[in-house]
Amino acid sequence: GSLDRDVIRTVVRAHISEIRHCYNEGLSRDPELAGRFVVDFEIAASGAVSKSVIAESTLGDVAVEACMAAAVKQWKFPQPTGGSMQVSYPFVLEPG
Repeated sequence: GSLDRDVIRTVVRAHISEIRHCYNEGLSRDPELAGRFVVDFEIAASGAVSKSVIAESTLGDVAVEACMAAAVKQWKFPQPTGGSMQVSYPFVLEPG
């Protein structure tokens, strides 16, 4: 299936506070926590996220990564045309 990149970006930005929440929990344990990670997720034909995993990460905090993957799993997108689709979405996190 397919969805316009701008549509995906809009949904991600609408939920960025959930990513920040996970990151802030990590910052409370390690004030220097920073890095880049990529979430691979599958948007089902219904628009629900059917699978969400951290594909790569330089954060080094498994709890933060698990929190983020779980957050993405709850997101809802418009229905992709032509069925389900795979997305890899990068994030860069820095304190401050």
